[in-house]
Order: sequence, then structure tokens, then C-alpha cells
Amino acid sequence: MTDHSHGTPETLSDDELVEHIKDLRARVQAALVSTTPEGDQLEHNDSRDELDHANVVARNRNIDVPPGR
Repeated sequence: MTDHSHGTPETLSDDELVEHIKDLRARVQAALVSTTPEGDQLEHNDSRDELDHANVVARNRNIDVPPGR
């Protein structure tokens, strides 16, 4: 996965934002798959919140992020 820790979704270029969203999708899916009843639900929730925020930024910029990774 690509490291986009250098900026927030608002400061990323359009192409970087698309890649960031794809990376977040993969992270959310991985966290969901690995979450057990006693697992780290917080990690999944944090990743999901970050993905939701990035998607809002993309919609505000009228960027269509294709499905998949």
C-alpha cells in the first residue's frame, strides 16, 4: 500500500486522493476480515471513518473513484 501520511485528503492531488481511497478500502477490508469478537474493532472503525472522510473530499471535487484497489 502507498503511504499518504504526508497529507490529508484535502491536500492530496486528485490522483493521490484516488490512490489513497483505494488503499483505505484495502485497509478497511483487511481490518474487517481480521476482526474477531475480541478483535480490534476500533482499528476497523478508525479506518472506516478515514475512508468515509476521503470519499466526501473526492465527491466534493467531483472525482469518480473506480471500484477496486
